[in-house]
Amino acid sequence: MVSFIVDRAILTDVLTAHGKHPGLGPPFLSSGRTRLHGQLEVIDDEGVRWGSFLVTILFPSAYPQAPPVLFEDQRRIKQEADWHVNNDGSLCLGPEVSELRKYMGRASLLDWLDRSALPFLANHLYKERTGDYLNGEFAHGVQGIWEYYLDEWKCPQGEVLRRLEFLSGVKTPGIPEQCFCGSGLPWRSCHLSNDKLDRVLKKAYATDFMRLSRST
Repeated sequence: MVSFIVDRAILTDVLTAHGKHPGLGPPFLSSGRTRLHGQLEVIDDEGVRWGSFLVTILFPSAYPQAPPVLFEDQRRIKQEADWHVNNDGSLCLGPEVSELRKYMGRASLLDWLDRSALPFLANHLYKERTGDYLNGEFAHGVQGIWEYYLDEWKCPQGEVLRRLEFLSGVKTPGIPEQCFCGSGLPWRSCHLSNDKLDRVLKKAYATDFMRLSRST
């Protein structure tokens, strides 16, 4: 059953985004989840239209702490890992932790469209034309998660796992142990303290820890 009675905050976000992206339809409830269908135009900085995609956007229950989820409805993007399509058909816009930290618990539809969804779609149009992504990419799946943390933290794999243990709550650091960020503060009053306030991010760290631990 479909209903057009949706959360007022989401409706406000959709109306705001519609001013810049008029191809988006109204939000609706289906199977207990808020979604919207519509067309997204990919236009570069010089106003040149590269193409368009028919998409479905799903708002997770944790929105705006977690950003929306994007589906491409016409299967124009190959349903393969090399094209960053997940098993459920959603598009992998980047490592989950990277996307969560980009919005710091305050995702809005318009900001997410402009900073995540449209750059992702534009990069796929570029790959269609040239065979490669414009600025490189993280691999899909576990390898991409490793690449993200190794690039972000610039430390060995073992240290990545140690930090994820603390950030996910799997293990509690000793009281005097300093935070890895270089602040000079102990973990408990720096990154660990801050990230404990965000259950969505903490859960993502825990998922990454489990997946990376199994891959070693």
